[in-house]
Order: sequence, then C-alpha cells, then structure tokens
Amino acid sequence: MAINVTRIKKSHKELTTLGQSIALLSHGIKNILEGLQGGAYVVEEGFKDGDTELARKGWNVVNKNITDITDVVQNVLYSSKNRPLKYERVAPGQLARDAVGLFQEKAAAMNIRLSQQSNSAVPEVDLDAASIRRVLHNLIWNALEACHRDQEAKPHWVNVQTDFYDADHFMFAVADNGIGMDPATQRNIFEEFFSTKGSGGTGLGLAVVDKVVNKHGGKIEVISAPGEGSTFKIIFKLG
Repeated sequence: MAINVTRIKKSHKELTTLGQSIALLSHGIKNILEGLQGGAYVVEEGFKDGDTELARKGWNVVNKNITDITDVVQNVLYSSKNRPLKYERVAPGQLARDAVGLFQEKAAAMNIRLSQQSNSAVPEVDLDAASIRRVLHNLIWNALEACHRDQEAKPHWVNVQTDFYDADHFMFAVADNGIGMDPATQRNIFEEFFSTKGSGGTGLGLAVVDKVVNKHGGKIEVISAPGEGSTFKIIFKLG
C-alpha cells in the first residue's frame, strides 16, 4: 500500500499546531484562575477583618479575571465554530454605544478615558449583531490593555467612532494612544494564537475579529506605530 508522505506531513503539522494551541490556551486559563484565586483570597481577608476597602480591591481583581475568562471562552467558541451569520437590521451607532457602555467602568478603574462618537446619518444596515458585538468588545479591550501596558506617563484614552468611510461604506474605528505596534507585529496580529501580551494573552481576539469581518465581506485597516498608539478601522458596505 502506497504511503502518502505529503498527507502524513500535513497531519503531523496540524497535530503539532493543535498541541501548541492547547498549551497556550491552558497557560492563559491557568493565569486567569490564579488571578481569581488571589482576588477571592483578598476578598475573604477583607470580610474577616471587616475591611471593606480591602474586600473591594479583591473584588476588582475577581471581576477583571471573570471578564478575562469570559472573553477567552467566547473567543474560543467563535474561532472554532463555523456558525452561519444571522443577519438583522441594526443601527451601527447603537452597537458601538452599547459596547462602550459595557467597558466604561473597567476603563475608569484603569484610569483610561473611554469615549465614543457616532454619526447619526449612518443608516441601519444588515449585520450579524452578536458577532459584531464580539468584534467591538475585542477591539475595545485590546485598546484598553494597550494603554494599560504603556509605561509612558501621559493621560491615556480610547475612542470608538462610527462614521462613513466613503460613499459606499461605513466604519467602526477604535483608536488608542497606548504602546502601539511595529510593522513586524502588525503583519502577524490576525494569526491565531499570536499575542504581544506574553502569558497575559491567548492570541484569539484579533483572529476572531478578522474571521467575523471576512465573513461579512468587510475589510480591516490598521494604523499604528510604537509609542503612538493604534487605530483599527472595520469597514463594511452600506445597504
């Protein structure tokens, strides 16, 4: 019986990639669980001592890690499940406002100004609202973390804009003045499991963004430079 060497090599490569992916995910989840345990311990100590301020600090840690584990699970589901898009008529500006509202408290806790502007003239369009929300959540959270990781002493901000891109397209633009990216990093950011956050990231967020935008027939533009922040423009057709 003839042996298909090419197929064997391909299968071996896929298994190797799968093993590496599982290892990266496991490491990221382990870090989050350790954060949850640490935060829960601080909350418990605060309750024992009647120290509400200490308990509040512990709860902030727990809350952040709950958000992190939720994002990891949702991104794994979106990246692994090839579900059909469920289009519905939605207002892009409302999607952006809802997404920003979800992160306002977190941004304030990180001492980052989070704002949004929507051009009311952008009409309702047909989108898969659930997956677009995931796109916006991933981009906003990435922008907040880019500011949080920036060591430069300056007021940090994240801005989300909904506007026309041209006569036939509209866009969601998520901009920040965080650490930014060099060209080499920009070339890899949409690859699954590529992360600039070390053990603090799974590398799934932007891969999910790329997948959702492609399924909608949209495109992504990225403008970034080290120390100057980043802008992600998610562009879709009107109508």
